[in-house]
Amino acid sequence: MRRSKSDQDGNGATLYVGRDAAAELRAIHGPDASPGARVFGLRTGKAVSKRIGKAAKAAGLVGRFSGHSPRIGMARDLVASGAGVAAVQVAGRWASPQMPSYYVRAELAGDGAVARFYGEE
Repeated sequence: MRRSKSDQDGNGATLYVGRDAAAELRAIHGPDASPGARVFGLRTGKAVSKRIGKAAKAAGLVGRFSGHSPRIGMARDLVASGAGVAAVQVAGRWASPQMPSYYVRAELAGDGAVARFYGEE
């Protein structure tokens, strides 16, 4: 990734992309695209959010979706599969554990002190 709002110095980041997602991205990008070309041709966060919202609606999903929806969804999936907040923080490139903890609060509730007290973990 060339840059993001959390990359104040503009250094970019190397991120993991699964095989299925990589194949889909290659199909979208096209075989003749230059390596530095934008995959989706989108320049603003608003355009990304609109694209994600339309895709969610086409898939029959209801609710609000934005450019952050995939990032939040991955955080929730990671915690549901056993990852800790620290690992999610690193994977999502959050500067502090505050935001990933907020996003995964529902998944964490089942592992919390009250669940342990009642032996329902």
